[in-house]
Amino acid sequence: MSTPNIDSLARDGTRCTNAYASSPVCAPTRAGLMTGRYQNRFGYETHTGPPRQQVKDDIGVPTAEIFLPEILQKGRYKTAIIGKWHLGLNEKYRPNGRGFDEFFGFLAGDHDYYDWGSQSSNPIYRNSEIQQQPPSDREYLTDVFSDEAVSFIQRNKTGPFMLYLAYNAVHSPLQVPEKYTRHLPRTMPRKKRKIVGMTEALDSGIGRVLEALRKNHLEEDTLVVFFNDNGGNPGIGKKSNAPLSGGKGQLKEGGIRVPFIFRWPARIPAGKTYSQPIISLDVYATAVAAAGQRLPKDRQIDGVDLLPYLEGKRSDSPHEYLFFRHVKSYAARKGPYKLDLDKELDQSKLYNLETDIAEENNLSDKMPETVEELKRALENWESQMAPPQSEGHILNSRLTYRVKNRK
Repeated sequence: MSTPNIDSLARDGTRCTNAYASSPVCAPTRAGLMTGRYQNRFGYETHTGPPRQQVKDDIGVPTAEIFLPEILQKGRYKTAIIGKWHLGLNEKYRPNGRGFDEFFGFLAGDHDYYDWGSQSSNPIYRNSEIQQQPPSDREYLTDVFSDEAVSFIQRNKTGPFMLYLAYNAVHSPLQVPEKYTRHLPRTMPRKKRKIVGMTEALDSGIGRVLEALRKNHLEEDTLVVFFNDNGGNPGIGKKSNAPLSGGKGQLKEGGIRVPFIFRWPARIPAGKTYSQPIISLDVYATAVAAAGQRLPKDRQIDGVDLLPYLEGKRSDSPHEYLFFRHVKSYAARKGPYKLDLDKELDQSKLYNLETDIAEENNLSDKMPETVEELKRALENWESQMAPPQSEGHILNSRLTYRVKNRK
């Protein structure tokens, strides 16, 4: 795959090599991103999109949670989300009521890249208005989201803004215009061609956004963050997360360890790597600090302001522990060690990720004290968490995997 624009973010910024999404599936990670808190604190951890979730279902991030754009609006930031929401379908959960001045995109989990679905349960919205199918030359969603992002930057170039550009690429369905695949070898398998083309369409859009910053002289003083909301799904197009094990829906490294880049030429070193463990929750506190605003004082914020660490002003680890819970699976990381705990099967495995990134060598028998420490930390953490909002919306990746293999 050719991704020169994403590569440029890494070249011009700092690439984090031990970075995690807070969940192995998309909606919970987005809830943690918007609140700076483990989404498990308010039970938003296993939700999926239509047809499992309908507008009539009262499922969403509780309105008592304070979203990042709500804080930035107090600093006179213009705020927008473009793309995928997936944090509640009911009116009270939608973007315009959660701190976003502008919304262009869809509310649920996935979307066709060509059919805007104005008559479906998951249409494209501009704020509260359902959008009709556009002319054919503007219909591919990845391109349209890029257009909207560039427009937002140009319209708000004279003041501070926050743009949450939530591309759904490269999520299924696998769809891409020929202009992004015609250069690829005809011998390449069909699914692989589509995945490569979708990735290059995504990269092209990111390039257009970065060019808009340059043209409007905003590049030096704009913090750009790039990361994935979960690991890749090896079941689609036979993708591989190697050398990581597992994938989407699992708490193995392949499900939660993701690309993560921070670029801010005025403050963050270029061409560097940062190796301490971080998590997507950290974007919240980092963005609030960058904007000169204050974090809420009436609740636990789990994310950490990473700017002092990325700037080299602090050398300690931002987090003593990182925790994960998904269905019956748990994980905890401290330093190089990661504990995988499956309560359903009553199994625990310990890995040293510095020497065993593929999670192949279980150290539980050799390091029982470390296992017990991480178990106690997990138990203490879980005692502060809420149960999932609705067991009816659980995506059990283990069950899905078994059913597919029986077929």
